Amino acid sequence: MVAAPLAAQAPAAYVFRVPFKGLQGASVAKTSTANGPTLIGDGVSTQGACAYGGITGCATFNPADADPAVTLSNGNLTESSSAGTPRSVRTTVSESSGKWYWEETSTGPNTYSGVGTSAEPLSDHPGFDNYGWGYMTYLGRFYHNGNGPNGTGGATGKSRRFMLDLDAGTLLVYEGNSKLFTTTGVTGAIFPIASGGTATHNYGQSAFAYPVPAGYHAGFW
Repeated sequence: MVAAPLAAQAPAAYVFRVPFKGLQGASVAKTSTANGPTLIGDGVSTQGACAYGGITGCATFNPADADPAVTLSNGNLTESSSAGTPRSVRTTVSESSGKWYWEETSTGPNTYSGVGTSAEPLSDHPGFDNYGWGYMTYLGRFYHNGNGPNGTGGATGKSRRFMLDLDAGTLLVYEGNSKLFTTTGVTGAIFPIASGGTATHNYGQSAFAYPVPAGYHAGFW
């Protein structure tokens, strides 16, 4: 007797359960392939959260919250201002908790990038006073309250990686896989801020150059 053939089986699917902003103690399922992206980094995926339809509303620079000397382009993801007058621009959204990841690529010299509250003046670079924390690529200098130590300078055309942990109050900045600096004491409703030179930021609108660190949101929204 010949055994009857087994019925065809449907291909397996993988379900990732990922937290969405505003949902406490809940999860939202998203079906994907084994190598598919998630909204929370796993240290492997480079996908941005807004790049594949997972969410909408990833941050851009805010034309209404910018110094007049700042020029925005590329869908308000590229900012530029004279290196001699490092005027700033904030993003459209802020966060006061959670772990957030974004990247920056500079195409001009002497850029400043970091974070700050709504009280940070836009007439200078982030970290000019006590309401901001910023990094200057040219000297590799970290700024908070107007001063800070020199570190490793960044390079034009390189991807700098920002890892903001508002639960721990820390901001880490890497260039590639090399850490440039870590700062503590970051608190409040925090906006990413950029100033000087020319730089393009990715807040999850497209794939990142490097994997999103495990536990960090794949963008800023």
